[in-house]
Amino acid sequence: MKAQEKTPQSLLDSFLLDGERKMPVSATVQRVHCPTCGSSAERYHLLELSRVRTQCSRCDYLMVSCTKTGRVIEAYAPSFSPSMLAAS
Repeated sequence: MKAQEKTPQSLLDSFLLDGERKMPVSATVQRVHCPTCGSSAERYHLLELSRVRTQCSRCDYLMVSCTKTGRVIEAYAPSFSPSMLAAS
């Protein structure tokens, strides 16, 4: 028999698996206001990976940053467009 890999049951479960080692990562979850739309968003503090992930399900905002350097690793904010930023 082949060993079956356990598939993550939710988006949060898949996020909490370190992609390189396929090991669970512990996270502290914090409720914050979304910097884009102001609604309730979630901020995950991932100590083992030295990352902070902020995400909003309402406007699809996402930012992942390094806690050691402060650099942005990944960011996505569909409500921001270059033309909108140029107009302000």
